[in-house]
Amino acid sequence: MEKALNEILNKYGNRAVDKLKSQVKIDNTNATGVTLNSIKYSIKGTTIVIHHDASLNIVDEGLEANKAFPNVGNIILWMKRKNIQPRKSVGSRGSQFTRRVAGSQGDRNYRASAFAIAKAIFQKGTIKRFGYKGSNILSVIGEGSRYQTDFMRDIDKVVKQEIDIIFNKDESSVFGK
Repeated sequence: MEKALNEILNKYGNRAVDKLKSQVKIDNTNATGVTLNSIKYSIKGTTIVIHHDASLNIVDEGLEANKAFPNVGNIILWMKRKNIQPRKSVGSRGSQFTRRVAGSQGDRNYRASAFAIAKAIFQKGTIKRFGYKGSNILSVIGEGSRYQTDFMRDIDKVVKQEIDIIFNKDESSVFGK
């Protein structure tokens, strides 16, 4: 039974990773690839443990408005990975235009831009297209999902086969077969 159980756990560990990675791509929540590449699994005893970057929880649940102020440093990192350049408004009020900022001013503008993004996230929440509530991505492997139904079906098969083997072994020893 142990071999069959390990096969099932590995099969569904791989399937969970594939489903989550696929859903990240479908939801278009793969900003830098760090979260996508962080999704892995391990087996601890008879449990599948899914490992991922903490940002997947934020994508899943979102950041609720007015609850916690996002980390400006993390937003700067995200901006740099996405090659988002801060811009500075130039000109009079009637004819403003923006230009990219370079040099030492650029670092200050990164912080100012990241702070403005953090403030907007704090006020509204994250991911507008999901109603600022998160994408609920973890539901693809959660309670009531097809993944969970298939997993439980396969586990039931292994347990029933093991019971049949034990029952038939005991029956043969009792009846002298």
